[in-house]
Amino acid sequence: MTEFEPQELNSIILHGDINDVKTGSLVVVGFPFNHAEADNHDEHNMIIETPTSFRNFLVRRPQFGKVVNMEFDQDISTLHILDIGDIVVTEPEVDTHNAEGQLTNQLTSTIQRIEQQKATAFVIGGSHDLVMSGTNRGMGRLASMHTVVHIVIGSRIGKNLLADLKENNTRTKVILFGAQGNTCVKEEIQYLKSHGGEVQWLGRDLRKLPRQYQIREHFQDLLNKEYDANASTVICVTIDTNVLAGAMLPHFFRVGSNSEGFQLYELHDIAHIAGSHPKVALLNVTDLSVSTALEESSVVAIIPDIFYFFALGLSSRTPPPSPPLPSISTSSS
Repeated sequence: MTEFEPQELNSIILHGDINDVKTGSLVVVGFPFNHAEADNHDEHNMIIETPTSFRNFLVRRPQFGKVVNMEFDQDISTLHILDIGDIVVTEPEVDTHNAEGQLTNQLTSTIQRIEQQKATAFVIGGSHDLVMSGTNRGMGRLASMHTVVHIVIGSRIGKNLLADLKENNTRTKVILFGAQGNTCVKEEIQYLKSHGGEVQWLGRDLRKLPRQYQIREHFQDLLNKEYDANASTVICVTIDTNVLAGAMLPHFFRVGSNSEGFQLYELHDIAHIAGSHPKVALLNVTDLSVSTALEESSVVAIIPDIFYFFALGLSSRTPPPSPPLPSISTSSS
């Protein structure tokens, strides 16, 4: 019997720190934090365990994710995939509520350094609000002469990102893709639109498309439109897992009750397309309530699946024609 070299995803993931990031790297960053005021204590704990569940899944399921995908004729072994671990609280005596600014600042700094190396980040987050704000600010500070377009696959924006829009609305644009009216906050939507943002509704807009024009094509068109409008655009994508249809997950995981939510294969398509687009600088996946005590459940494969398809897309990426972002000074003033 012929023996083959390891061909699974976990066999090519390296572990290191921010100093090991190279040009073209795909960098895994864990952000195991949720808002301190989260209503459900058990849910809060599950959200912050998500990065650990992601890593444990890859170890426990070593056959997951073929490096050479024959369906798409793509080989991700050419990627430098680096897991730099989790963002940590440097002052453990400070409670999480008071440390939120510190946490987002640390994430911001990490994103800056990854982008300076012309690498791509994959952030496994807790709270969507903290993650989106931290990554958006990281890109915004680097792209001082550029537009940061944050595409949120979901319905929620969060107070921190709304504050970013108010402070910097000339360089930050937020697009809700696949928003669901039963989970949107009226004031957030109104504020978003008044600051140049867009909303593409899942039921009213995307589900009304002709059958042959699926969500993957619409998402591809959206990326191309934003890039064509401004070649210096930097695009961030966040998948809020609450967009999944309720039937996709067991009842003890927090998702929207809308039966018209996204199907899992649609999130795979979005991740694949995002990875292949040259101006997508990072992908965040947030708010999946997964406990390390439930790792035998198929639910824990959701984020690894999304990561795998993002890596597939990245392996087919061609460099953008625009120049790299300028470096920033890390010295204190």
